[in-house]
Formats: sequence, C-alpha cells, structure tokens
Amino acid sequence: MFMFEAGDAFVDLAVGTMDNPNAIQTLQSQIGIESRVHWFSTLHNLPEATTGQTRQPDELAKLRTWQHPDYDTEVWPPKPTKK
Repeated sequence: MFMFEAGDAFVDLAVGTMDNPNAIQTLQSQIGIESRVHWFSTLHNLPEATTGQTRQPDELAKLRTWQHPDYDTEVWPPKPTKK
C-alpha cells in the first residue's frame, strides 16, 4: 500500500504491507500518527514470546496463514487439504 501526492518527491509506503518488512534498511519518518492506536507506542514494554513458546507442537501444526499472496492465484482462499 502506498500514497503519492502530485508534486511530492516522496512515495509513502505502509511498511506492514511489505512481503519482507525486515529488508527495509532505514526509515526516515512516520506519518499519519494521529490514527495510530493509543497503546502502540508502549508495545516494546510488554513481555515477549514466540508462537512456538506459547503453543504445543500439535497446535502449531494446525496454524495456517490466510494472507493473500502478492501474485495472481486461481482460487482464493485456498481449498483446505485433507490429511
């Protein structure tokens, strides 16, 4: 997702929509912070855990992503596979 204003030298990108946001090296600014949820700036103070630390192996095996890929797909969402 991006925004470009006519005459502006910059293109504004929504970092969270990138396939690999960790590949972005340097951010120059944040915009639109008036719509940021109020607790976002305190997230770094909360305890952290990976999904693997909070789920049993059988639960992890059931997890699926429903994020739409950035390329054309014949069928979306994908049909569940039977085991």
